[in-house]
Order: sequence, then C-alpha cells, then structure tokens
Amino acid sequence: MTSNQPGWYPDPFGRAQVRWWSGSDWTDHVATNGQEYTDPPVAGATPAAPAAAAAPAPMAAAPMAAAPMAAAPAAAPAGKKATTQMLAIVGVVALLVGGLAGWLIRGGGDDSGGGGGGGGGASAGTLTTPILQGLASLNSYEWRITANTVGPTEIDRSDITASGQSDSANNLRHQVLTQSSTSADDPEGYTSTTESWQDATKSCSFDGEEYSSSAANPVGSDFGTVLSGVFDIVIPAGNAQLVGDETVAGVAAKHYSFTIEGLGAGTGTQVETNQGDIWVAADGGYLLKYQVATTMRTAAEGTTAAEVFQLTFTLELTSVNQPVSVQMPAACPAPTTDTTIG
Repeated sequence: MTSNQPGWYPDPFGRAQVRWWSGSDWTDHVATNGQEYTDPPVAGATPAAPAAAAAPAPMAAAPMAAAPMAAAPAAAPAGKKATTQMLAIVGVVALLVGGLAGWLIRGGGDDSGGGGGGGGGASAGTLTTPILQGLASLNSYEWRITANTVGPTEIDRSDITASGQSDSANNLRHQVLTQSSTSADDPEGYTSTTESWQDATKSCSFDGEEYSSSAANPVGSDFGTVLSGVFDIVIPAGNAQLVGDETVAGVAAKHYSFTIEGLGAGTGTQVETNQGDIWVAADGGYLLKYQVATTMRTAAEGTTAAEVFQLTFTLELTSVNQPVSVQMPAACPAPTTDTTIG
C-alpha cells in the first residue's frame, strides 16, 4: 500500500468515475458525474493503490475542489470507518459546489458574449438546465463566493472567500481567492491569498511575492458542458420547488429551493441539514445566486463518539452586464519555460 493522502481517485475497478481512497484502502464510496453512491469493491480484486506522487482527482480541475474541505486522517483504522465515510460524503458535496465555483472562476462555454439568452429556462414553476451555459452569454459580470466546512471538531475547519470579474467580450477575467484552514493537528493553521488574471493567451497569478504565468488551456472552454451535467445532478428535475419572484444583482429572478438527493445514503450517517436555494434569471435562465447548507453526524445526537460535519456555500453574481475593468498586470511574464517573476 501507499501513504498517499485520502481523496477521490480514478476508480481502479472501472465501475465509476472516481472512488474514495481512505489512505490505506479503497472504500465503497464512488461518484460519477458528481453523483455520490456506494459500490462495494469487486470481490477478489486487489487493484494497486494510487501512485504516491499522484494527487486526488478533482471532479473538474477547480480551485474550490482542490481546496482542503475537511481534515482527513493519514490512514483510516477500522475504528474510524464512520469518519472516513463522512469525509467521503463531505468530499462529494465539496466537489459539487467546487465544480460550480471553478466553472465560474475560470469562465466556461463559449466566450463570444451576446448579452442574454443561451442558458436554461425557468417557467411555470419548472427549473430546466443547463443554467450554467447562460453565463457565457453575458457580456460581463462580477461574482462573489464564500465556502466553509467544519468538522469533526470546531477547530477542524476550512474557509474560502473569492471574488472576481469577467469581461466575456474581451476574454478577460480577474479573481482574488483567500483560503484559510485549521485543524486539531495544526491549530494555528494557515492563510493564503492569490490574485489571478486570464486573457486569451495566458493565465497569470500573484501570491504576494511573485508573479507566474502559464499558457491558456484550450480544453478549458469545454469544461462548461461537463460541469453543467454535474449541476444537473445536484438539482435534478422535480427536486427544485419554486419559492417566488425576486431580484438579484438588479435582475429579475426565479427563486427555487432544493435538497441534494442521496446525501448520506447507505452510510448510516444522519443528515440534519440539507438545504439548497438557487436564483435563476427569469429572462435567459442563467445562474444568479446559489446556496447550499449541509450538516451530517456519524451517530445520534448525544452519542459520545458522534462527529459532526458542516458545509455552507454561497455563490452569487453581484453585477450583470455592467462595465468592469480587468487588466493583465505588466509584471506578468510571458508563458515561456521560465514563467516566474519575483
């Protein structure tokens, strides 16, 4: 076996997209296109552990998905099976909201602009998807994200805040991402802030000390389609209930509530909170605001060994089709072999 960190890796049994590696063995927690479910490992099969140098597989290469969403043990002894199961569930929820956040941060789909239409729809109390592609039809927008995970103790937590602007007409984006984390093993924790910019040719980031650049990834424009499929699973047809008509960022919106289906199913965990809300533009069907709150515990309240995990996430547009100012800093190096300036 390997000491590789717990996380989601490509399923070695070939029965799902990713499977949870506990740090010492493959578990029966799997996910495909963002949908988490249980699938016991194939009897008699003993696939190799993930390569020690490999990183856990994000659902869609997004900063949020890569962020530390819960403190995971280096290995999972038999007595910690419930904790490992809970971490797997929290990981799936984190990947789902992380995929959504990553799509917004990078921008996805067709960046041709257009100022409206092209997304999903919201009519007669029915939410249709894909609502993410509608964002690519906007000329510009500004956004804000907050995400927090806590568990199994109050000191085991991760906090993320991010904000940014997207100028689709000129293929320019800017974001500021701050991450902080503490744990029982590292109560002082850490905090990091990264500012980044993207245009048609390169991505540039500044970590407070140096600028680094990389060439634009032509595959990035295809992620929107993939993640819209993930999002369809988070809010499947028939699960979203119309709350009413509201206004978000100056745009008329339909407000829906929903729950994440299958949360905690088959694990023996108790789901105490499972609440989601989404606001979709009445004209154009694109995402305006998205909130998720989940609370899960490994045993009944009052049980000595019970552990509680909480996740809250909010993503919202703060302006739509209003002028934004995004400029690539002159200090950003050209995306060559040596792409760091400090």
